[in-house]
Amino acid sequence: MPATIGLERVLVVDGYFCGDPLDYDLHRAWLIRDDLALYFSGNYLVLRCVTRYADTANHPRLYISREIKYSVRVAKGIEQTDEIVAEVAACLLRMSALDFLVECVMNDPDAGEEFRVVR
Repeated sequence: MPATIGLERVLVVDGYFCGDPLDYDLHRAWLIRDDLALYFSGNYLVLRCVTRYADTANHPRLYISREIKYSVRVAKGIEQTDEIVAEVAACLLRMSALDFLVECVMNDPDAGEEFRVVR
């Protein structure tokens, strides 16, 4: 599927880490909703809750990530292209919460710890 669903490219600021107020990660991301972004972190595609930075005049595409608990790994080992991200985004936007739980959580052997799934 070509990237035709109109994903906006944004920058997501993630951090700070380990008590150091200067320790941040920056991620080039795709905004799929006003409060949700997808970005690659290593081998994973991560869905993250974000908030638009208040100074939209000077930083119109800057978003601040919410706490780490507001993120979820939605894919791993996929090609890191705009087209693949658009395909994943379209799939996520079509899914119900129950579909997501069954397809992405219950069928993921690594999800047990992340989602506290009892097997």
